[in-house]
Amino acid sequence: MIDLHDIRYLRIATPNLEQAVEFATRIVGLELVAREGKAAYFRSDRV
Repeated sequence: MIDLHDIRYLRIATPNLEQAVEFATRIVGLELVAREGKAAYFRSDRV
């Protein structure tokens, strides 16, 4: 398992945005805060 301390910035190019959003929220633990066209924006700074 990766010992991840924080994420400052992340950009992922993907052919399947829905799967990427699910991965980012369920596996990585990011919070989805907005969607705009083909982009999704996340935050990780809330404790």
